[in-house]
Amino acid sequence: MEEIKTAAQLYRYMKNQLKASGIEDFDLESRILLSYVLKEEPFFVYMKPEKPVSEEDVQKAMALTEKRKEGVPSRYLTRKAYFMDFEFYVDENVLIPRQDTEVLVQKALDFLKDNPKAKVLDIGTGSGCIAVSIALLNPACTVDATDISKEALAVARKNAVLNGAEKRVRFIESDLFSGLSDKYDMIVSNPPYIKPSEFLTLQKEVRCHEPVLALVADEEGLAFYRRIAKEAKSFLNDGGFLLFETGYDQARSVYRIMEEEGFTFLEITKDYNGIERVVSGRMNE
Repeated sequence: MEEIKTAAQLYRYMKNQLKASGIEDFDLESRILLSYVLKEEPFFVYMKPEKPVSEEDVQKAMALTEKRKEGVPSRYLTRKAYFMDFEFYVDENVLIPRQDTEVLVQKALDFLKDNPKAKVLDIGTGSGCIAVSIALLNPACTVDATDISKEALAVARKNAVLNGAEKRVRFIESDLFSGLSDKYDMIVSNPPYIKPSEFLTLQKEVRCHEPVLALVADEEGLAFYRRIAKEAKSFLNDGGFLLFETGYDQARSVYRIMEEEGFTFLEITKDYNGIERVVSGRMNE
């Protein structure tokens, strides 16, 4: 192996290693990991290819490359993810925020235009990306966020502080609605929805490293939708909204569940890939 003295040489080494290991986005992930090590922006390697790197940097970058080859997601290695253009801390106690979930937040924001001072509840907040983003992008509303996991709530609180929203979001340890007594104008949730039979088909990065508690649900992945849709009626004000993110093939089933529970003005919204991703409805006024 050639002696590594510059950013370009280290980048080339990392890229080749990840490519040989079958990492699909080997170029992007190499830049993410290298920028983390060198405390630079991901595109710096194109602008500063001759930037000197220390032996300590080389060893750290190689160690991260090996972990990534073993299947650890790069976002867990850097402890950093981006959602709605905000930065979030992530670790193995929470799911890595996905771009698909931004559709849920955007749909919520669209509804909040008519009631900007609404009281919002985020069920199963995980990293807090949904609750924090809504609080930041619609500053007039108040947001509560629940999770059954103490570890996830610690991450969510950290993200509220990181983004200056610690006074805007209240975090509550709760199994769905069990720790709540208030009523809300909007409830949003990205609940666990992977079918147990599909869990072993997930990518290794997801299956072996992201929290199973936040991924898998019984009843063909629909258990939490049924529970939340049924119980939400006791926690929504008249005319309040319920919004779900759903799995790639679940939107129609969730639509029917909400319809059976009496929600009206039901709507399915597609994600950026054209997949039916968000189901929303309204309590009768």
